[in-house]
Amino acid sequence: MRYLDFGEGPETLVFLHGYGAMSTAYFAEFCADPRLAKYRKLLIDLPGFGLSDRPEEYSYSFEAFSGTAAQLLDRGRRRTL
Repeated sequence: MRYLDFGEGPETLVFLHGYGAMSTAYFAEFCADPRLAKYRKLLIDLPGFGLSDRPEEYSYSFEAFSGTAAQLLDRGRRRTL
């Protein structure tokens, strides 16, 4: 799964694209807003979308997407992305 992790700050903003999209295309300009400079930003491309791989064995269900995003966020709390 591809993601873009940038910025520094005590709080993180998480950006997830809609179905059939990609985060960088939709949120890059928004994230450049100077008012968001004080935040860490995490733009996630879920499996099968954007720049992420499309593994054959992945179910591509909303439950799978939410579980995958939750795993990434849990790892991100420890800053081991």
